Amino acid sequence: MTNAIVPEILTDKNYGNWKVWLKSYLLGQGLWDIIDGTYVKPVGNQADLSAWRKNNGKAFHAIQICYGADMLTYIRELDSAKAAWDCLATVHEQASGARKAFLEAELRSCKQGNSIVAEFSRKVKDLCDQMEGIGIKMENDT
Repeated sequence: MTNAIVPEILTDKNYGNWKVWLKSYLLGQGLWDIIDGTYVKPVGNQADLSAWRKNNGKAFHAIQICYGADMLTYIRELDSAKAAWDCLATVHEQASGARKAFLEAELRSCKQGNSIVAEFSRKVKDLCDQMEGIGIKMENDT
């Protein structure tokens, strides 16, 4: 499934790529400063608060439409885009240890068998891409 913001919605397998895609979108829309914390919620001035709320809403909406319904559990009660971004990062980065072990085992057990070279190569490349997506640097000899 795709949308106009990212090529794939967030799943338990594509967090590394997803965060890069969404960050690029948010940067292009001038909303990344909401996520990285440089544009904090102002106190006092109503006009500044209104502008922050508008930008926070845009960034939060972008996050919400770019993940699967199963991710809603994690951010349902949150009220800021930064909190949602940080929460999703925590959830997926904690899971990356188990994911890393799983992907490494998959790669070690990967055999061509009866598949054609192109199919086997795609499978190996997909596993390597997923590993790089969670921060595992792949060397050519690996």
